[in-house]
Amino acid sequence: METSLAIGRRVVAESSHRCCHLPSPVFPFRPTLRHRLRNHSVTIICMAQRRRMIIKRRTPPAALRKKRRFADESQSLELDPQSTRFSGRLTTELNSANGPIQLLRLIQSYGLYFSGTQVTMALARLAAFATYQELSDEQLAAQARATRRCVLLLRQRLHDCDLISYARASYSLGRLDIYDEGLMAEVVEEVYDKLNLFSPDGLAALLTGMSLLGHRPPDRWLNVFALEVYTRFSRFNGQELANIMYGIARLQYNPSAAWVERCMECFRAVMSLPSVPPMAPAMVKFGFGLASLQIRPSFNWTTAFIARARPLLDTLAARELSVLLWSMSRMLKPTGTAPARAMGTAADSRSTSSGLGTGMSSAAVMPQDAEKAESREGGAATATTAEAAVSVGLDREFLDAWFRCSARRMSSSSAASLVLALQALAVLQQVTQLPSKYVNAMLARLLTAVPSGRLKAGAAAQRQASAAGTSLSGVEMVSVLLSLVALRIRPGPEWMESYLTGLESNLTELEAPVLCDLAWALARLQYQPSPEWAKSFTSKCLMFEGELTDQQISLLAWTYQQLRLSRPELLQNVPELIIRS
Repeated sequence: METSLAIGRRVVAESSHRCCHLPSPVFPFRPTLRHRLRNHSVTIICMAQRRRMIIKRRTPPAALRKKRRFADESQSLELDPQSTRFSGRLTTELNSANGPIQLLRLIQSYGLYFSGTQVTMALARLAAFATYQELSDEQLAAQARATRRCVLLLRQRLHDCDLISYARASYSLGRLDIYDEGLMAEVVEEVYDKLNLFSPDGLAALLTGMSLLGHRPPDRWLNVFALEVYTRFSRFNGQELANIMYGIARLQYNPSAAWVERCMECFRAVMSLPSVPPMAPAMVKFGFGLASLQIRPSFNWTTAFIARARPLLDTLAARELSVLLWSMSRMLKPTGTAPARAMGTAADSRSTSSGLGTGMSSAAVMPQDAEKAESREGGAATATTAEAAVSVGLDREFLDAWFRCSARRMSSSSAASLVLALQALAVLQQVTQLPSKYVNAMLARLLTAVPSGRLKAGAAAQRQASAAGTSLSGVEMVSVLLSLVALRIRPGPEWMESYLTGLESNLTELEAPVLCDLAWALARLQYQPSPEWAKSFTSKCLMFEGELTDQQISLLAWTYQQLRLSRPELLQNVPELIIRS
């Protein structure tokens, strides 16, 4: 039997041949017991066409795999600047750098060939390295050098940047905390006529970077920016709206009522969508912006905000919990009607004499920072404030959840966040009774932030204080005492002794109004300090002898009488009738 094909060649195999070795790439035919060769001749057609075999390579075990190296090493790249692919290859290397050391080598070798967009990409990579990674000393030095070179290059390439590059540069410099006033002024002027061309995320990033650096553009620039944001409100997401509100509050810009109402409406609509993931930090930022601008939302908006934030409390850090409660206390605080002011004055006439009810203007603190907010506003809170807060929508369930989450993070909370939480609780003093476990943990944590308290708290408290990295200033320590008075909490003698010992070293930085507040707080707490501490306090008060008003002098005389201390010569001439009044 003979067969033929269009391709191939004909080979005659004799029956005596057990195996035919043919010049063909196909697998050789080997007969077995089931395939016996016949005695007659058989024609075999071999395919002459070559075919590539498909070989599937099996994945080796994990122990035998070659690990990819992501080490931050200074590697030399052989790039040809004359090549047509140089720009794309350079962009790829910038976005794939493993660390600041590798990025610095790339900037040193090819920095002169960077475009404006590539310079902003390098700044964005440096900001990412500094934010989300723990860098070594060598990497920190390389990051500082690379950042300086990028700032110099950005000055030269600023006119060649596109719109998103301006926003990227502003945001990256803000995250790196590198403030160049001249460079930021040039960025503001470059984008002034192009704000109508920015995308929503570009507008949010542009303002966020300026707010982080504290660079306030002119009012005409902010007016145009607010108008462009107003026309795009429906295109922003929740995080971008929170960044815009936070940036406007940090820059101390007061938008119109229509702008604020539209922003709050869009934020509530975006955060209520079922497809939007929980964004607890965005809610904290938005609430801080409203509180800093002294905006009091409506009942429905506040109720929806609290209901949305309550299940997210456990996802917040200690500082975010304090800022959220401070924001709620500011937003829920009534505007101050005549009956409320009258009740506050009748409750304690001494509180106004020391400047407790005067708000921000009476304290030597910065109003734009929540962690350095007014220290005496909590001392003038009354029952009317608490009842108004309950009527707006701050329920017991929210505060119970806040106490539970805050107690869990007490060991990691900073001193500033504790002061901020105490100020907020002082304003909301009679909403609910403070849990005893929370109060004890809070007082013990405060001692770790006091210089003398760290010595008496033991080695464990010293490690906690070093991990926090901050300690209480003189104004913050006075604020703590004022908050304790407002909350009707009297610490023990040992706690007060340790606290005042640490405060003694900070008496030199206190001004006259703050000293009067300190004296009023000690008198209300009914704690008599040691003679050495009283002597230091008296010598500090005598330094402001020519600056003290009659009301402050009478307050100091009343304090010395309440604490049964010997009055100095400055307070000897105060009539007894004025002291008792």
